[in-house]
Order: sequence, then C-alpha cells, then structure tokens
Amino acid sequence: MRIAFAIILLATSLLARCGNDTNTNANLPANANSSPALPAYTPIAPTTAFDPGFKSCNPYYPLLPGSMIKYELKFSSGLLAEVTQVVDSADEGGRKTFVETTQIVDSGGGLEKLEKTVRKYVCDGERIQINYEKGSNRAQDLANDIELRFKNTAVALLEPASLLRRGTKWSYSFNQVFTVAGQRPIEPEEPITINFEALGEEQVTTPAGEFKTVKVARRVGDKQGTDFFAKGLGLVKRVGPDGTTWEIKQYSGVKALD
Repeated sequence: MRIAFAIILLATSLLARCGNDTNTNANLPANANSSPALPAYTPIAPTTAFDPGFKSCNPYYPLLPGSMIKYELKFSSGLLAEVTQVVDSADEGGRKTFVETTQIVDSGGGLEKLEKTVRKYVCDGERIQINYEKGSNRAQDLANDIELRFKNTAVALLEPASLLRRGTKWSYSFNQVFTVAGQRPIEPEEPITINFEALGEEQVTTPAGEFKTVKVARRVGDKQGTDFFAKGLGLVKRVGPDGTTWEIKQYSGVKALD
C-alpha cells in the first residue's frame, strides 16, 4: 500500500516540476513526522559568479551559471508561494555539470510550505540531460524526501529544431527512493515514465512580460501538465493537471531572445 501511494504521490508532483503542484504531505499518516519544527527559511542565491560571455547549449533551457529566476506559484488549494531557482556550475568526472537549485516557500514565510530540490544537468550537443535529482519537502508538521534514480539517458529537453516541430515526442523513466521522516525508505520496483510532446509555439503573458514560447505537454499516466519555454529564459509558465500555475515574475543573469 505504501509503495502504491508513493508512486501516485510522485507522479502528481512531477507534473508540477520545478516543485510540486499539490501539498505532497496532505495524505500522509499522522505519525509520519519525527520533528514538527520546520527548518528556518534561508533564501537561496547562486554561488557561481555570473559570466556574461557564457554560451548555453540550449536557449530554451539556458542553465546559465550565476542566474536566478523567481516565479509566482498559485496552488489549486489557494495557497500562494514564491519559487526561486538558481543555477551554479561544477566539474564532475571531468564533465561540465549544471546544478539547479529550486526553493519553494509559501507567502507566509515557510510555515505551510518549504521545499528545496537540487537537480544536475549535462549537455549532449543541444540536448539537456538530467542525471540527478533529490528534494526535501516540509509542509506544516510533516516531512518527506524524494530521490530519483534515472534509467539510462534522461533527456529533459530536446534540441530547438526538434522542439519546434509540433508532435515531436520523447520520454524518460526513473525509479525513486521515497523517505518519510522517522520511517524506512520506500523503494518501489516499478519505474515511472514521463512522456513529453511538443505542441507548437504560443504567446503567453506573465507578470514579467509577454513571451513567444514553445509549448510542451508533460504526461504521467492519465495526468497532463503543460510547460511553456521562452528562448533565452527557459520555463516562463507552467500549468499543472489540477490548475496549479507557475508564472515568471523576475529574473537576472538571463534575458529573452528573439
């Protein structure tokens, strides 16, 4: 039962990626928490110096070290939060790695929702591959952690030429380790697959302005969310399957391109 619950829980959260669309702790048992006190909220910031001459491998997912983007996050439950996303760089095994850290904090300062996720990416030509993801989620007096273990090559975003071809599809799969504080890790045997499809270009309006974007569907099972990527900025809008939305409101170290 725990394994099935964990799969459903993660599938829902992935459709809202840069964070969760729903409160992932909402249906956990009351004894799931070992420490009711939330950690102190400390805003994140990039640690890598910004290089204005750096050239990204994919303008629709720029991963510029030293950059920062903020989003307005509106949960379907009515909870409001702010997402901060920063990018740093590292050398791992002789390969350039981009470390993306995402922090979600509710408008009250983290008393209801505080989440932090670290993802690592590498470039394969113009394709963006993801090879690591681990996150911690704290909501009220509950806590859980999720680590993804990717199977084979996981392409987070295709090269621009493929993205701009309506109907282009791709996917990747992974297993997970799901941990609730005070309990043994849950390791479902069945992998989860995310299916993507390019849906063409679309103009979107956000608090940061209006952008020409590439629209991408993201499906897990019968649930679908939609991402909108702008050239030079990356993700500028996200709509989850339950109506939760992300919209870009502020950015530095990146800029929109024609």
